[in-house]
Amino acid sequence: VSRRFRDELLQNLVGADDDLKWWETEPIAKLYLCSNKISSITPAIAGLNSLTLLDLRDNQLESVPEELAQLEVLARLELSHNKLTSLPSNLGPALQHISLNNNNFDTMPPALSRLTALETLDMRENKLTTLGELPPSLRSLVVDDNKLTTLNVENHQSLTAVTATNNVITSCRVGNLPLLEVLSLRINKLEFIE
Repeated sequence: VSRRFRDELLQNLVGADDDLKWWETEPIAKLYLCSNKISSITPAIAGLNSLTLLDLRDNQLESVPEELAQLEVLARLELSHNKLTSLPSNLGPALQHISLNNNNFDTMPPALSRLTALETLDMRENKLTTLGELPPSLRSLVVDDNKLTTLNVENHQSLTAVTATNNVITSCRVGNLPLLEVLSLRINKLEFIE
């Protein structure tokens, strides 16, 4: 990445002035932009190709750019406490952890099911009514405080923890989960569990 490109990119991302060049210690592996008032991220974010962690929690984001898929070593993406309702159709192939709690999702974004390395998914405090397809690598699923009426995680053999507290779940399928250690279904309307 050229120095000029990097300077322009980071000025666009955070509005830095010319005197503040903290990013010159390339490569940037972790970028923390949480608790600001960021409403959009430039597609030029793809130029930060050594990012392993991108923290955009507690901002004003309503969308994130498709170019996130070009961050090939990004392992952790923090997007909690924003205004998101959808995600791009593809995300970084190395993502292991994604946090989407406290947004406005009413359905699980289809892109999540294609994340073959994803181990942790946090979608607490959204408006989910159903779960979409879960990636086979998923180990921890947190969907507390949504509007789920059913929960079917049957045959997801990598799952070790599922929490779905404070929904309106009436039926739950949790069969064939050999690694499951934690299942929390408190404060629901359960009538059936298998």
